Amino acid sequence: MNIQIYNDILLIINPNSGHKNANSLIQFVKKNVPDLDFFIPENGDEATILLEDKIERYSVFILAGGDGTINRALPFFLGRKDKILCIFPLGSGNGFAREMGFTTDFVQLLSHIQKRESLSVDVVKINDHYSINVAGIGLDGYIAHLFSREKTRGLMKYVFLTLKSLFSYRPFTSTVQVNGHIYQGSFLGISIANNRQFGNNAYIAPEAIPNDGLFDIIMIRPFPFYYYPIFFYKLFAGTLTANKYLIIQQSNNQAEIKTNYQFAHVDGESVICKGNVLIEMIPQTVQILKTKKTELL
Repeated sequence: MNIQIYNDILLIINPNSGHKNANSLIQFVKKNVPDLDFFIPENGDEATILLEDKIERYSVFILAGGDGTINRALPFFLGRKDKILCIFPLGSGNGFAREMGFTTDFVQLLSHIQKRESLSVDVVKINDHYSINVAGIGLDGYIAHLFSREKTRGLMKYVFLTLKSLFSYRPFTSTVQVNGHIYQGSFLGISIANNRQFGNNAYIAPEAIPNDGLFDIIMIRPFPFYYYPIFFYKLFAGTLTANKYLIIQQSNNQAEIKTNYQFAHVDGESVICKGNVLIEMIPQTVQILKTKKTELL
């Protein structure tokens, strides 16, 4: 296999993503692309140190991991028009990679890199955190918290925890200010979406576009148990729309969530987000490698 590699490309592999199946990628790179620089950090802290050291050395960064891997790297790419971010999906949900058209075909990824064409995408700032895909407070944050404590990962584990949570989770009270409107009361969850899906083709914000300068806030009111199958069907069919249980607002400005509930997530990564939560849009600040799917964006 004859693959030309430039010396300004760096591959960073998260061996703990998803089903921890990074070994096949490592073996492929060693055998077929021996000139490609790559590192395998043991944890998030080591990955952060690595990026601090290498960010000026390379122009193209391939992150092999899931949404959480991308999220931890985000601060290094904000406002950097000279750095292109690519994804090789290894996570449990791979929401952002799916939306951006990245696959596990590494040869295809390298062919896209040769063109050096990128797309400027938005990032949402949520207090001191950054989200490029979907963040949330409430049920999805609670599930993310449970998921972070599991030794095994993957879609089936996520489905199991979701079903289990439906019997133990309780709605929380909150006040949401967005677009001059105030929404108060009890919520199952409040999602902040820069992109359409959580992952695994679960479309919480079917109208979201990653480079339109808007974020979607989806407020889910408590609903009767019989509505859960309808909700999940619409979630995976990509047909969720505003109704008496669902409030959807798009904004290019700021929004604020006030709540005493603590479990939240940013791009699937469990965080504690309590009190006043300020949401801000940072438009077109990260360069993502273009794929066939994103050519029309």
